[in-house]
Amino acid sequence: MTKEEREKEIGRVSTLMPRQPEPGALRLMEERKLIGGHVIVYKRDAYYEPITELRKQAVRCRCSACGGVWYTTKFTGGCHHGGTCVGFENYGGPVWNGESTVCPDCGEEVKALHVSSFGSSPLYVIDNCLFITVQNVGGHIATLEWYAERSVDKDAVLRTDIYRREATVVIGGRCVRFSGHQRMYGGRESWDYRWTARQQYREASYETGMQAVVPFDPTIIGDTDADKSGLEDYIGSLTVTDRVFPALYLQTWCKYPKIENLARNGYARYVSGLLQQCIYSTYSYGGCCERTSPDITKKFTDWKKKRPCEMLHLTKDEYRRLAGETFEVVNYYVAIKEDYDIRLTDELLKKAKTVGLKQLRAVTKDREHYGRVISPVRIINYCYKQRAGKKGTGRTFEASFLLDHWRILNEYYGSLPEELLFPADFQKAHEHFSELLSQRKNAKQDAAIRAQAEKMGGYRWTDGETGLTIFPADSTAALAKEGKTLHHCVGTYASAMARGETTIFFIRRTDAPDVPYFTLEYKDGKVAQNRGECNCARTEEVQAFEDRWLAYIEEVKKEEKQRGQSDADGKRGAAA
Repeated sequence: MTKEEREKEIGRVSTLMPRQPEPGALRLMEERKLIGGHVIVYKRDAYYEPITELRKQAVRCRCSACGGVWYTTKFTGGCHHGGTCVGFENYGGPVWNGESTVCPDCGEEVKALHVSSFGSSPLYVIDNCLFITVQNVGGHIATLEWYAERSVDKDAVLRTDIYRREATVVIGGRCVRFSGHQRMYGGRESWDYRWTARQQYREASYETGMQAVVPFDPTIIGDTDADKSGLEDYIGSLTVTDRVFPALYLQTWCKYPKIENLARNGYARYVSGLLQQCIYSTYSYGGCCERTSPDITKKFTDWKKKRPCEMLHLTKDEYRRLAGETFEVVNYYVAIKEDYDIRLTDELLKKAKTVGLKQLRAVTKDREHYGRVISPVRIINYCYKQRAGKKGTGRTFEASFLLDHWRILNEYYGSLPEELLFPADFQKAHEHFSELLSQRKNAKQDAAIRAQAEKMGGYRWTDGETGLTIFPADSTAALAKEGKTLHHCVGTYASAMARGETTIFFIRRTDAPDVPYFTLEYKDGKVAQNRGECNCARTEEVQAFEDRWLAYIEEVKKEEKQRGQSDADGKRGAAA
């Protein structure tokens, strides 16, 4: 098909594109619980009581499910309830805006909706969903995406609108994208009355679940120019829990037709995961935009090979074994095979899936860890055993924890001791070596903190009037304990004190010198802060103590200055 013929055919197909989905599609989405819901629209009102001949304040409610109208008691409780201060009585208790309740007339579960929720709009959107239909349009296979929106007006009357979004049509061996709406600046969208062909195929294929695909007659594909695409086998082999990419599948098939061999031979789930790898994000002044590139599939599949097993770098036996598995499982199996020359058994694959393939891949992607080759079989078995042992304890174990454990061992020993690679009690061993490494790192820091404490040792002081004493912190552990006991962040000041940038002092009661009371930071010759438990402010007692301590420091400084001058005079006299 020449370029002119293709353009002419695109124009013809655009006139044949459906404006609404096939009958029953929306009802099917409702049955699958992808769209639905009812509301009670309520507002303040008053009703006339004939006996007393008075009008009484109440709330008027109308149900969208049955259309019933009734009056009930009004509650007021402040605008923190869903943005409105009005609620209503229902089944013996108050119901507020946004809460779920039950219609007293029809028994339908509904959502309470105050009229203020509408704002200036005449409609309030209750629910929405995307769904896909596969149709034959003018002899071409088309995947069409529809957007359904359920809304309600202030009289609780439901309305459902269906809009055209995106469509992909195979014309002359190429995918053509049609749009049922136009994207505007600022993220807004304007809905058009016709399908418009796009010049470039850039936007990513929609990602959705199998539940959102409307069943179609597979024979319609045989009457199109995509009869050998295998689209019917790809979609038909997936389950409701799988994600499906019909438009991206067709786009990839147009470029790499051999993908249909995988779809027809039990690898539909693998294909879905493979197609997901083709979606990537780009960023511009308009924000984030998703795009697709079928060329990314070449990283995982060799399209130059003839046989499906060769495309995936598998033997015939391996190909049969892995049929029906996901992309993650197949890709992990191939990675271990190529990186370690190890063929994982079915039992090991089952364990790997239980542990988590993504986490295991992070551990096994490198053959060597700090110069030591570690078998993925040992890693899988160990992680599986650790996860099984943590069930019901409230504690978790992830395969990636091993990387952190090995890093700590290497920092502490300079290598990975064989006997410590896979400890029986991982949590206990991990905490033990973390503490040892921390102590080693803190040793140098503690020496600097002690030097700073000795330098400021002359500022130790005990006040008999207030019964308080003050002294400088002398270790990282002491700072950590102070912060943990008083629930503040003084533990993070250890490195600053080691560098001599500040000094932390502990204030204690003289009758309880080991019990943290207040923590003072002395910096640049003045008190930067003085905090107690949970960063509380000074008490009058502590403030008086601080003022008296600062006066004491001034006396110490004067004595040091006089002593320094006296020493200098002595040196000058000796020189003379």
